Amino acid sequence: MNDYLNGGVEQYAPVPPVTFYKRNSEFGRPSELFVFIDVEPLSICFTPFEIPVANTQSYFTAPGALHDRKSGVLSFADGHSESHRWKRRVLRATTLGLTANPHPVPSDRTDVSYIRARSHHLATP
Repeated sequence: MNDYLNGGVEQYAPVPPVTFYKRNSEFGRPSELFVFIDVEPLSICFTPFEIPVANTQSYFTAPGALHDRKSGVLSFADGHSESHRWKRRVLRATTLGLTANPHPVPSDRTDVSYIRARSHHLATP
């Protein structure tokens, strides 16, 4: 779930003036605001999908590339969903187990910009 929709404790506080959404009426552009996102299984740690605050920042939880090993699905506040092909996909074999901390996860600035632009109506990609 999009971290800005979580409404809980702000683990990594968003950069002002971005705040957590508390009500549907606060959605600036529901058709451009993702609610749920596929995530890469080995990076799942917490319920919220933490949004990088800069395009150069690594992911804490990586977007999933579970569809044809290239793309993931996002659902939006207006009810529609989209498939998106990632420039730098992350899909580690879950059968191998982890030998190190799965966080942070390398990212691509184009992918991060795509996510940030759809994470909050006040966010600037």
